[in-house]
Amino acid sequence: VLLLYGEKEETFIGYYDVEKDNGEIEVKKEKVEFKIHEKIFLELQEDEIKFTDPVFRSLYEKIINEYNQKEKLDPKVFIQGLPPEETAIVSDILMEDERYELHDWERAEIYVKDKESGIKQLVEETILSLRANLLDKKIAEMAEILQDTNTEAEVKQQQMMAITDYLKLCWLKTLIG
Repeated sequence: VLLLYGEKEETFIGYYDVEKDNGEIEVKKEKVEFKIHEKIFLELQEDEIKFTDPVFRSLYEKIINEYNQKEKLDPKVFIQGLPPEETAIVSDILMEDERYELHDWERAEIYVKDKESGIKQLVEETILSLRANLLDKKIAEMAEILQDTNTEAEVKQQQMMAITDYLKLCWLKTLIG
């Protein structure tokens, strides 16, 4: 997504908490323009998500740095400065994107939605997928603690409450997303 659409702009809906005069918290929503690379960077920062695979972590950092320095990414120039392992991954991504091209379907009165019209949805689904993976890992780690017979009852109770909170968060994210 970063390689193919990072410099494009989209309008996203952001949610934030506002405290009212009476102390209640109200959730407000607001439309905000972001470049795709900014949106992805900010969302991953907010959730403190980092790539565990060293190659993808390195690629992500290089792509974000390129956008931060130049506001755009020219794949042909970018790929020249990469080590062979990363070059192969970037080449595969770029070639896969060009692999399927529809030819003149309008002539047969078949109108196909342009793939760039779904970028916003792709970005949101990608971010939600990363969040879901992170939550799954956290829940699995906590479940291991619950299965340990040496763990104290109070710690197990805390872990159960945390798992419940994470599951509520997963459910809430699917409703909002």
